[in-house]
Amino acid sequence: HLNGTTYTLNESPPLAEQTIHVADVSDPGLPDVFPAEKLPRLNIFQRVGFDLYPLDVENEQHNLMLRACLWGDQPERLQRFEQAVQGYERMLASGDYPRFFTGNIIEAAELLPQLIPEDVPKPHLLLVFNSAVTSYFSDTDYQHLRDNLIGSFRRLPEGVSGIWLEHEVARYNDPPARDKHFLLRARTSFMGGISTFFLGELEPHPSNFYVNPGWEPLRDIPGWLE
Repeated sequence: HLNGTTYTLNESPPLAEQTIHVADVSDPGLPDVFPAEKLPRLNIFQRVGFDLYPLDVENEQHNLMLRACLWGDQPERLQRFEQAVQGYERMLASGDYPRFFTGNIIEAAELLPQLIPEDVPKPHLLLVFNSAVTSYFSDTDYQHLRDNLIGSFRRLPEGVSGIWLEHEVARYNDPPARDKHFLLRARTSFMGGISTFFLGELEPHPSNFYVNPGWEPLRDIPGWLE
């Protein structure tokens, strides 16, 4: 929901609904990006995930372990989990499903350029996303992850851009967030260094999304909206 308009991406019923709060309705320009109430589907070429101990929802024990992480007083999360499992099963049936690798994400961050197929459409965007993971990292480990990711962005094939999108707690000199909220920040390589954009903040299991100004530069990155 944005400025009184409800935007939809998934088929009904949606996996999740969020209310977007905009400090300055004219600044982010989101209605200009999405003029229709039906958001365009993402054009995803492939999905890749890393985890020390990947779980498989098709495995009965793994499925129960994932369900045990859901709070009993939040039935809407259980409903989203069921829908997500059904979506994953449809992807398995179609052959278009995520590839999961066992590994430390700090080390895996160095391998990203190797995972991009030669026939990937150009321009192409490599979107790296993590949520509620690096909050458990020491400052040293986080710096290592940061350096590895930016190093990988510098080695991306021609025609491929990279964005690191984090839904994490505030670190270092990050602006403070509301109590129990996570920042949404994007990082890109720029002039041999890194540029950081603080896009907003969300609740841990977000139904409210507070949007900051400053999204426009990301719209100029090749592959961002293709």
